[in-house]
Amino acid sequence: MDPDAPLRVRNRGLVKTSERGQPVFSKTGSAIVMVLMSLVLSGGLTGCTVASLVGANSEPAPATHDLLASSRRGLGHLPIQLTVAEPSAVQALSNSRIAIKPGPHEISYFAAAVWTDKLPRLLQLRLIETFENSRILKAVSSGSERIRGDIGLAWEVRDFQIEVSKGSAQAHVRFYVKLVDEDKGALVSAREFSATVRADNDSVEAGVAALKDAFEAASAKIMRWITSRRIIVADASE
Repeated sequence: MDPDAPLRVRNRGLVKTSERGQPVFSKTGSAIVMVLMSLVLSGGLTGCTVASLVGANSEPAPATHDLLASSRRGLGHLPIQLTVAEPSAVQALSNSRIAIKPGPHEISYFAAAVWTDKLPRLLQLRLIETFENSRILKAVSSGSERIRGDIGLAWEVRDFQIEVSKGSAQAHVRFYVKLVDEDKGALVSAREFSATVRADNDSVEAGVAALKDAFEAASAKIMRWITSRRIIVADASE
C-alpha cells in the first residue's frame, strides 16, 4: 500500500464529497441533520442529551456560603446617622472566593465553596444589618441611598481567611476602621479590630463557621466603639 496515497473510507451514503473535496450531504444525511436541529429547537433533546452528543463535560457548581449579622439588641439610643462604605481590600480578598492561608506569604482558596457575593460587598451589607438589628442608631445606610450621614465609616479588610498551621486551622479577620465627620470631611477617629476563632477541623464547613463567628466578634467590637458617646456624640454635635 502506497503510504502517500489518500486515505479512503467507506461512504455510508450520508455524506458525499465534491470535486474539491468538500463534504456534501446526501438527501438521507440532510434529513437526519434537519431532524436533530428541529429536536434541539423544539426542546425534544434535553441539555444532557445535547451535552452527550457534543462530548461536553460539566462540573458541579460550588456551594455558596453567607455571613450572618448579629441579631443582638443594643442598650440605649444615639441620634446619629451612620454611613457605612464598602470596605477596600487587596485583590486576593476582593472576590467571592473563601481564602485559605497555609503560610505567612501564601494564599489559596477552597475549591468548591464561595461566598454569596464579593467579600467587600457582603461585609458591608452584614455590618449595616448588624447596626440595624441593634436599634441603637437613628439610621444606618450604605451611601447609595443618597442619605447623608452624620458620621461616615470607611474601612479596610486586612485579613479574612482560614489560617492553617501544624495541623490546626483558625479563622482570622482584621479590619482597619476610620470614622469621618461627613460635614467637615475630617477624620474623627481610627482603630484596628481583629478576631480569631479556632476551627474544629480543616473542612469547608468548619472554616466557614469559624469565619462567621470571627466576623460577628469583630463587628460587635466595632459597634461598641462607634456607639460610645465619648467618640461620636461630642464630635457630631460641634
